[in-house]
Order: sequence, then structure tokens, then C-alpha cells
Amino acid sequence: MRDVVRAVELPEEDDEYDDIKSEAGERTVALDSTTISVPLAWRERQEEERLAAGPEVWVDSGRVFTQADGRPLRPQ
Repeated sequence: MRDVVRAVELPEEDDEYDDIKSEAGERTVALDSTTISVPLAWRERQEEERLAAGPEVWVDSGRVFTQADGRPLRPQ
């Protein structure tokens, strides 16, 4: 089981991590092994994309779901 203890705000151009507002905002969400396998498989695919893109192209945004070059997805 994994805990999420951060929220993401999307200001102007830069992504910003912020702590949750209070401990009352913390939640534990139980995920079955099938659900957990999806982002883990995605991480492997993303690693393949990173290696294929090369360090001169890949942007290490620290995100799980990104554009093909590693830049963060920006909801419109």
C-alpha cells in the first residue's frame, strides 16, 4: 500500500508540489495488485521512452504521466 501526502497545483508555467492542507486531508487508498501493476508497467514504458529520447531531449519532470519527451502534461 502506498500513501499520497502531496497535492499538485498548476500555476502559470511551473508545476509546484505542496503538502496537503492538514492531516485531516490525508487518505489511505487500498489498491489491488492489478491496479498497482498499471502504473508500474507505465513506468517501465516511460523508462524506455527516456532512453530512446536521450538526455539531450528528455526533460526529467519527475512526473509519472508525461508527454513523449518527459515534459509534464498540462490539462487545458
